[in-house]
Amino acid sequence: YDKYQSGLSTEFQVPLLFHSGVDREEEKKERQKQYLRHRRLCMDIERETVKEQQRQKERRKKVEKIKKKREQQRYAEEQRILRMSVHEETCTKEKMNQMLAQLQLEETKVAREKQQREKEYLRYVEALRAQIQEKMQLYNITLPPLCCCGPDFWDAHPDTCANNCTFYKNPRGKFLEGIVGA
Repeated sequence: YDKYQSGLSTEFQVPLLFHSGVDREEEKKERQKQYLRHRRLCMDIERETVKEQQRQKERRKKVEKIKKKREQQRYAEEQRILRMSVHEETCTKEKMNQMLAQLQLEETKVAREKQQREKEYLRYVEALRAQIQEKMQLYNITLPPLCCCGPDFWDAHPDTCANNCTFYKNPRGKFLEGIVGA
């Protein structure tokens, strides 16, 4: 029985040894694959960091270039202002007075034009109002007053309304109320 058992054990030991050698080889290959994957991953990460560093370096160069350009523009503007101030100091009081007079003349001209436009606008509105009144009289239409501040529709005016009236200094309110009420 011992011989038989010892014979069996040697028979089984050879395949086990052979099998454990195969396992070791597979483990070795697996470790090598894992090492290569890890190495590839590390190399990819390193490449990305290098690329990112290059991008940052390029961005810094661009920023420096923009800063330098703006600094040059600022310096040029500063020099221009200095030249102008020196030039202005050399101008005589007569020229300065002449320039001030021109500015005042232009301002008065603009003010006159603005007043003229306002007058024309008021004339237009009054003419339009008169036309509407004539047409309403022609068609025999009478509008009720918008508020208690005037005897009829046409006498109501936002500037002449009482200060407790909802339309006091509110021309749009009168207009919109007139449309909604009609």
